[in-house]
This record gives sequence, C-alpha cells and structure tokens, in this order.
Amino acid sequence: MDDIETLLTKLLMSDVIKCRGLTVGLARYIEIQEMLQKTTNIADATHFQKLFRKFYGMRFANAEWQQTFFQFMQERRYTPPSFNEIMALMAERFGRCEPSFSSKLAATLKPDLPVLDSRVLSVMATHLPERGNWKLLRSGPLDKKMKRASGVYYSLCAVIAIVKMSPNFARLSEKFDAHHGAHGLTETKKLDLILWQYRQ
Repeated sequence: MDDIETLLTKLLMSDVIKCRGLTVGLARYIEIQEMLQKTTNIADATHFQKLFRKFYGMRFANAEWQQTFFQFMQERRYTPPSFNEIMALMAERFGRCEPSFSSKLAATLKPDLPVLDSRVLSVMATHLPERGNWKLLRSGPLDKKMKRASGVYYSLCAVIAIVKMSPNFARLSEKFDAHHGAHGLTETKKLDLILWQYRQ
C-alpha cells in the first residue's frame, strides 16, 4: 500500500496530466467511444475500425484477424465478454495469445476495465506477478502464456481497485478533470491514460 501511495504522489507531482500525448490520446479515445455509441454494426464500420487500429497500434493484424476481432466486438457489445473469453477465442482461431488486444476489446465495451499495455505494466510492475514482465507474456507454450497473462491481468484489476480507493487518487482525478474536463470517463480510464503517458 505504501508503494501505491508513493506512486500516486509521484503522479501528482509530475506534469503527466498536462502532456501532449495524454491530450491527444484522450481526444482519440473519446472519438472512439462516441462513434461506438453511434455505430450500428462495428463489423462493417471501416472508419471506427481505422480509429481503433490507430489509437491502439493494431499494425500487425491481417484482414482475417481484424474481421474476427471486430465481429466479436459487435456480437458481444451489449453483453461484454470477459478478458479470458476474448483471449480464448483469439487463441482458438489463430493459435496466439493476445493479452493486450483482449484487454482493449474488453475495456472498449466496459470502460471500467483496465488495458493491459506494456507502458502501464512497466509503471505497475512491482505490484504484479512476475513484475508484469511483458516478455514473459510472449514466451512459452500457448496454455502457459494464457495462464500467465490472465494472472497479470486480474492482478492489475485488483491493484487498480485499491488505487482508486486512495485519497491521493481522488486528488489526481480532480486534477485530471480540472485540466481536461470529465467527459464521462470512468476513474479506471483516467488512471489508464495517466499511466500510459507517465515516464518514471
């Protein structure tokens, strides 16, 4: 708990909330979420998919992978799947462990969930199994990678829940709103954006 308070103090003392990367990222995120609400069929919405790919760095994925990803997002947009469900689907279809994009799909449909990102993991490393080592999520047999990724993800969920209970986080959230406006963001998404841009 002391480590969490130390991190929050550093975040409060830093200029991360004012950085250009966070401002640009926030604008893109808001556009994605607004378009999600207006779009009838995500699976056919090329502009939405383009925004999503650009914001989340979906550069490697081939057409079949993307079609599966956005079709599943459409099918489950009103009954959001769990992180493990998404990861299992992508593993079954393509034989790969996709923890980061599984978390991004989950968090798009349910914005109070965190995103599993290498930048976030580097900041939160001491609070997570195996220090949230991104390379470890990519090594070993598929079943072990998925088990390890699930452990790190749900540990991140638990740590973020603790962070949000801190008075220092309440001050950080107020500081965020004062600079950017609330925009209906969840507290989890505010923290996610801050951690994504924070450089230790």
